Formats: sequence, structure tokens, C-alpha cells
Amino acid sequence: MDADKIFILDSNVRISAGVTVGIDFTLALIEEDFGHNILIDSARQMVMLVKRLGG
Repeated sequence: MDADKIFILDSNVRISAGVTVGIDFTLALIEEDFGHNILIDSARQMVMLVKRLGG
């Protein structure tokens, strides 16, 4: 656990909490699977920040 992170991607372990974090988590998975450019396009279409700060 890390109190300063809103989600964790660690090998086969993926953990998130809350509805909005689910969107952040999904964007992180998009970047992991498809790359940063697709992440940027996806976040822009959703009007979301690419990466919100934890804490």
C-alpha cells in the first residue's frame, strides 16, 4: 500500500479505489497497452487529465 498513490500497477497486481480513480486506472492501462500517444488522445476525448496527483 502507498497512501500517496491513487492506483498501483505492479506486475500482475492492479489496485484502485473510488469511481474517479477507475477512470485514472483505465487511462493508465490504455497507456500500458497502447502507448502514450493513444493515452493522450483518449484523455483529450474524455476531457481528463493524463495523470492526476495522488495524496
